Amino acid sequence: MLSGISWIQYLVFLIIVTTVYYIIVFFIFYRKDFFAYINKSGKTLSDGEITISGDNIGEASIRNATDPSELQHEIQLLLKEAAAKKLIKEEIIMSLQILLGPYHSLQSNPLKETINNYIITQTENICSIHLDAESIDQVWVRRGDGAF
Repeated sequence: MLSGISWIQYLVFLIIVTTVYYIIVFFIFYRKDFFAYINKSGKTLSDGEITISGDNIGEASIRNATDPSELQHEIQLLLKEAAAKKLIKEEIIMSLQILLGPYHSLQSNPLKETINNYIITQTENICSIHLDAESIDQVWVRRGDGAF
């Protein structure tokens, strides 16, 4: 059976299988980045256009989007994970600092108040922890050059 397959056929098969494998892996892990790059088409980032991509909080970056729903989704996922791990208030604040680190420029943006209200509401609903104004201000504090 194997004597009927030449080395060239075997190598072509390996190249095709390997290429398909890496394409699948690429789309699983970099799907959002790929589509953001495709949809970019010269648009500039305006005040209300933010989103977070990536499974890790450290991979957060600003992308073009029409609404902050993906940021809200990422905040909700972070808080659900925090509730599952029974994190304390300080750990949740630090996690939110890491998540919002790339958005330090939103300090003077009206969208910041909406995000703050969403964080307060979701933290109370999901984690049963009340964040006051001082705690919310801590969420927006940057530590060093993006290293947390």
